[in-house]
Amino acid sequence: MCFENIHNLCKENGIMIHALPISGYFNHGLFNYSLKFFMRLAVFNDYEFLSCKLLQVGVDNNCNTYIEHEKILRHLDDLEGAYEYLDSSKSMDLKYPHTSGGCGFNIVVAFKKTTNKPFSFPLDRPMFKYKTRETLKFFLKDKADSINSVAIFGSKVAASHIREFLESCGIEILCYIDDYNTGSINGIDIVSRDKFIQDYKDKCDFIFKGPLQRGEIDVGVEVIESKWAWFY
Repeated sequence: MCFENIHNLCKENGIMIHALPISGYFNHGLFNYSLKFFMRLAVFNDYEFLSCKLLQVGVDNNCNTYIEHEKILRHLDDLEGAYEYLDSSKSMDLKYPHTSGGCGFNIVVAFKKTTNKPFSFPLDRPMFKYKTRETLKFFLKDKADSINSVAIFGSKVAASHIREFLESCGIEILCYIDDYNTGSINGIDIVSRDKFIQDYKDKCDFIFKGPLQRGEIDVGVEVIESKWAWFY
């Protein structure tokens, strides 16, 4: 209800700023927030992401007061990197309640409200089911405008996620590129690199690569590597 009220009170093109605990603070307040929550909040409400930072909060042993200092870790286009940091040995003290010398993180997010549509509560589902061209811009910024026809490197599970994601954004899938598999998937041909260069290269804006796809592909077309954050 708090986030809906903020949405309703903000004018179109107005700015909303949220600053909340994301790690540590185990006995502070009734809710814990996540990077995923704010990404979902933006996608479901067509917010423009202006800024997302994590602020490290430490405890001064002498006066036992919180001292905040800015520490930029990652933007939300690299969710895996941010989670990896928070789960690493560098931040082990974040996993335990505040004690003298302990620390935590606040998340500070700035959104721009781009429409006056009613508030849409974020849901924790695979996000590709809700994708539109505007959602693609959330991940790829201005590059999204030049994506119309693409190929997918690989033809396994991650490739099927990318296909559903892109098709829901109105993107044409020309083919899958795979040196070890043949045939077709959902009517889309699986071709070798040589066949791609011969028949598809001139029609292809970008090649999309799955997050688990190993190997490199160099066929004269820019490769975009997808992130698991696109699907979860």
